Amino acid sequence: MSLMLVAVVFLGAGLFGMLGLSGAVVYVPLLSWWGFNFKTGAIPLSLLLGSATALSAAVVYLRAGFVNLRISGATILTAVLGAPLGARAIRIVPTHILKLLFAIVVIFVAYRILRSKEPEVERPLKDSTATIAGLCLGLIIGFASGLLGVGGGFIMLPTLMHFGLPTKEAVATSSAVVGFSTLSGFLSHLPTAELDPLLATVLTVSVVVGSGLGGIWASRVAKPVTLRLMAGILLTVIAVRLFAEALAGII
Repeated sequence: MSLMLVAVVFLGAGLFGMLGLSGAVVYVPLLSWWGFNFKTGAIPLSLLLGSATALSAAVVYLRAGFVNLRISGATILTAVLGAPLGARAIRIVPTHILKLLFAIVVIFVAYRILRSKEPEVERPLKDSTATIAGLCLGLIIGFASGLLGVGGGFIMLPTLMHFGLPTKEAVATSSAVVGFSTLSGFLSHLPTAELDPLLATVLTVSVVVGSGLGGIWASRVAKPVTLRLMAGILLTVIAVRLFAEALAGII
């Protein structure tokens, strides 16, 4: 077992726990580069780690009162249904195409994070609007979890901020949704997953601790602009390498 892998995953969990993301946009390529099979190793394990990352941070935010329960409840409902559909679709999509799709997702996440801003005026959603938006987002987020091993926070977070939720409330709500969507995706992949139980356990513990600490720091100390800049730069670097690998596979 590599202590370096554990350390990198721990740091990734801390950063993405602060941002309401599952961290899978880092875990999937990282585990793939470490030698895990992209479909049966990297994606299932990333979903497991992603659920631990997001749920640990969500608990911290929930206790602090930042989670929007109406939006998160509606989104989780359809997200756990969409994940198995994505898990079925992955069986027919070639690996290099998955990497290309993943690279596109990562660069989109980086762009949206870097361009997002704290809402100048909070615009609370009507109950009916929040419910409908949550149900629609859930299907998309769940499918993305099952297909690419990502939690869908890259969709959820900027959308909530666009609706007018302040950064911390958007991050907290995104964490709750991402946690359940990635957990559903992991359970959908479990029958075909190739995982080392010991490594999976150690990495899961590391992300629970890392994301919990990240959530505490973000909810009490961190400046939103600093979090967005850190994540945006990291994701851009990852996206460039994934594009290169995907194109090499296609050529």
